[in-house]
Amino acid sequence: KNIQKITQSMKMVAAAKFSRSERHLRSARGYGEGAADFFEKCEVKTPTGTDDADGRQKSLAILMSSDRGLCGGIHSSICKAFKADLAEASANTDTQLVIIGDKARLILHRTFKDKFYMSYNSIGRLPPTFVDASYI
Repeated sequence: KNIQKITQSMKMVAAAKFSRSERHLRSARGYGEGAADFFEKCEVKTPTGTDDADGRQKSLAILMSSDRGLCGGIHSSICKAFKADLAEASANTDTQLVIIGDKARLILHRTFKDKFYMSYNSIGRLPPTFVDASYI
C-alpha cells in the first residue's frame, strides 16, 4: 500500500513537470519554425581558406547529451558515433568539439580533451532566453 502511494505521488510530480515543459515548448516553437525557414532558404557554401597553418582542414562536431539521467545507452551511442566519424575522417582533418551536456563531456574527456572547443551544461533547465542562445 505504501509503495502504491509513493508511485502515485511520483506520477503526479512527473505529470506536473511534463505539463510545464510542454507549456515552455509551445512558447518556443515559433523560434524553431523561424530558424527552420531560415535554414531552408539560405545556401550554405564551404568557405575557402578553412585550412589551418599546417594545411589541415578544420572541422567542427557538435554533440548534444543530457546533464544527468539514466539514459546511458543514448550517451554512449552519441559518443560511439562521434568516434566512428572521427576514425573515418582523413588524417588531414582537425576536428574540434562543442559539447552540450555533461554526460558526453564525461565520456570523451579522457581521450579527446585536446579536441574540446566549448562545453556547456544546464541547457534547458529553465525556459530559454536570448542571452542563453547568445552564449551558444
